[in-house]
Amino acid sequence: VLRKHFLNFCEKHWCLENALFLLEVELYHSLSKEQERSNMASKIVDSFLEEDGPFELAVDSSLKRKTQAALCVSATSSCFDDIFEQVFVTLQ
Repeated sequence: VLRKHFLNFCEKHWCLENALFLLEVELYHSLSKEQERSNMASKIVDSFLEEDGPFELAVDSSLKRKTQAALCVSATSSCFDDIFEQVFVTLQ
């Protein structure tokens, strides 16, 4: 119930993409299998980091590129940490 109210609040205040990104990254962190993490990482990139993605984040493009480059090497649990921190601070 609290999550629903939070998402409604974010939608009303034009920051739904930030909340959805945080939720997706939390799910990403919970995955233990490398293939699952890799698939989820691709979904996150397509939705939140790609230009004109459905929920493109308003974060520094160099940070997006850095994250995407790290994912090309390996989908580690910390790949999205820098953007996660920036988005989290934005929502405070």
